[in-house]
Amino acid sequence: MGFGLRLWQGPGFVHGVLNTNNIDNMSILGLMIDYGPYGFMDSFDPGFTPNMTDFQGRRYCYSNQPQAVQWNCVQLANALFSANLVEKEEAEAALARYAEELYSTYNGKMAAKLGLQSHDQTLITELLTLMAGSEADWTNTFRALAHIPTADSSSSSSSSSSSSSSAANNNGSSSSSLAAADQEQDEPNLPPLASPEAAVAAAVAAGLPQRLIDALSAEQLQQKPQLIEGWAAWLRVWKGRLAEEGLPEGQRMAMQAAASAKFVPRQHLLQYAIEAAEAGDYSELDRLMQVLERPYDEQPEADAKYSSKPPPEMVRPGVCVLSCSS
Repeated sequence: MGFGLRLWQGPGFVHGVLNTNNIDNMSILGLMIDYGPYGFMDSFDPGFTPNMTDFQGRRYCYSNQPQAVQWNCVQLANALFSANLVEKEEAEAALARYAEELYSTYNGKMAAKLGLQSHDQTLITELLTLMAGSEADWTNTFRALAHIPTADSSSSSSSSSSSSSSAANNNGSSSSSLAAADQEQDEPNLPPLASPEAAVAAAVAAGLPQRLIDALSAEQLQQKPQLIEGWAAWLRVWKGRLAEEGLPEGQRMAMQAAASAKFVPRQHLLQYAIEAAEAGDYSELDRLMQVLERPYDEQPEADAKYSSKPPPEMVRPGVCVLSCSS
C-alpha cells in the first residue's frame, strides 16, 4: 500500500478509508483494494476527503494519507514482532525505509510536475499555498504550467536570485509542504475587486496565462486580489529556477506533461456514466473510458467536460463525497 500511496499523491487521489479496523483496507502486497468513498481532488484542499464519515477529524484526508499508511505499517510491524516473526531492528529499518522511499518518490514527482530536475521545497510550498487560497483545480493547474514558456518579458534577473535562495531548501517532505499549504497566506489583504470578471481581467493584466487563470477560482481572486500578484511573483521565481537548470524547453514541457495528467476519473464524470448506464445507455461510459485510456495526451477532440471542474449542481453529497456505506 505504501508503494501505491507514493503514486497516488501526485495525481491528487484520496483513498478515503485507510484505517486498520477492517482487514480489507490495506494490502501488504501494495494492491489498491476496498473501493469505497475514494476520489480525485478537484479544487486543491489539503484537508480534502471524499469520505463523509471522516469529515470531523479528517484522519484520512489528502495531506494525512502518508501518516495514516505509516501508522498502519507500524501496527503490522508490532503484530509481526509480537508473533516473533520479525526482529525489532528489522521492523524499524523497514519502517524507516518506507518513509524515505515515500517522500523521495513524492518529491521527485512534484519536481517533475514543475519541470524541475531537483526538488525545491520552498517553491512547491509556495505553489501549494497559492493553489489552496485560489481553490485551484489540482489537475488543470499542473497541466497549465506544462504549457507555459520559460522565457518571456516577465522573467527577470531578480527572479533568478529569488529562486536561488529557494533552491537552497530542496529536501523537504510532502508533509511539510502540505501542512504549510493548509495555513493562511501572509500576504496583506487588499479590498475585493468589483466582480469575478474584473478579477480575471486583473489576472490577465498581471501576465497570468489564460489556461492557468481558467484553473483558478475567479471568485477567490475577486475576494483576495493579493493572490493575483502572488501568482505573478511565483511564476517569475519558477521561471528563474527553470532557467537555472537549463533544460531545453521541449524536454521540460514533455516532462511536465508526462507527470501531469489532463484527464482523471473525476467523481461527477463517473456519476454521469453511472446514471446513463442505469438508464440502459452505456455510450457515456464508453466515451469516458476512451478518454481515460490516454490520460496524458492532449486529445483536443475530446469534449471539454472531461477536463473541466464539476458544475455547481454536481458538487454535492452522493457525487463528490460519499459515506463508507454508499
